[in-house]
Amino acid sequence: PTDLAAILDPVSKDCLRRFTQATITVDCPDTLSVQADSRLRIVVDGLVDNAVRHNTASMPKVILSASVGDDDTVELAVADNGPGIPQTEQRVLADEAQISPLSHGSGLGLWLVKWLTESYGGSLAIDTPATDTLDADASANADHNIDTSMDIGTVVRVRLGRA
Repeated sequence: PTDLAAILDPVSKDCLRRFTQATITVDCPDTLSVQADSRLRIVVDGLVDNAVRHNTASMPKVILSASVGDDDTVELAVADNGPGIPQTEQRVLADEAQISPLSHGSGLGLWLVKWLTESYGGSLAIDTPATDTLDADASANADHNIDTSMDIGTVVRVRLGRA
């Protein structure tokens, strides 16, 4: 078991040192543990780093929010105000497209996030307004205290077993 707050807080502080122009908000209960190990930090760091690094907004914003689902799982939502994850990246991550010299992801970060999440028995979902409407996920966004007045570029949802 891994204490989620013990991962989210240090990762957000570390990313704020690297990306001084960003705003990162953490909303996580103090006593929430998930079925994962210390490599979960790689997952969270990769998602926050991507959310800020690929953000074209003048003031990048990231919200990290965790909540417990009805099925005894924990969902970590990472929302940002960036341009969103390109369709080609999403199709490759969802195993909907074959990897070839012409069709592939642009880096290993999201692949590593997916691989580690699945190694814990978890799942990864990506909502980007260009492909999905955030209104359809309004209840999920409310569960995570995601400010839908913020221009949301992407919400990556990592679902893990509760420990």
